[in-house]
Amino acid sequence: MNFIVNPINKKKISIFGKVGKNILKNYILFFKNGGHSEPCAVNKKTKRCAKSGKNDGNCKLKNGRCVKITTKTPAGKPKKPRKPRKPRTSLRASLMVSPKRLRSGSQKKIGGLWYEQPKPLEDMSRAEIIGHLRKFRNAWEKVTPKKIDLSNERLSHETTDFLRYTLLEHYFSEESKQQAIDIYNAEW
Repeated sequence: MNFIVNPINKKKISIFGKVGKNILKNYILFFKNGGHSEPCAVNKKTKRCAKSGKNDGNCKLKNGRCVKITTKTPAGKPKKPRKPRKPRTSLRASLMVSPKRLRSGSQKKIGGLWYEQPKPLEDMSRAEIIGHLRKFRNAWEKVTPKKIDLSNERLSHETTDFLRYTLLEHYFSEESKQQAIDIYNAEW
């Protein structure tokens, strides 16, 4: 087994000679490249690298496949400037309300914990009442650790008069407004 067949002239050649070593080297390269030894170029239709009659310089042969040559950006290249971020504020800072502003009437909402009654309770439909109660529930549960028992299930089962005159009337009251101010200005 010291001979190899020359693929060009079909003669037996020693694997230890110059020509035999060259044939073995070409076989190894041929198999290493997956049987592909032709030049590569970018296909104009598909914009992918493929076998081609000539090399265009955009593709190279790697492990038997044509791949695009990627150039790495130099380390010194400037990056795109980022948009400046808004400064983060703490929850307490975002919730602070000046009592002076509240007394002047310029502040109509206190983070959803309290706001002025938009119209008389008698004129509100059941859907509007439930909508206001959900807003109050969500706002209070965000800033206080205790859960308010205003689940959607409870809101759908209670009578309209109970929702209107017991629950919603409380959330629009001055007492509720003062609690909202106290929670806003409390040290957590």
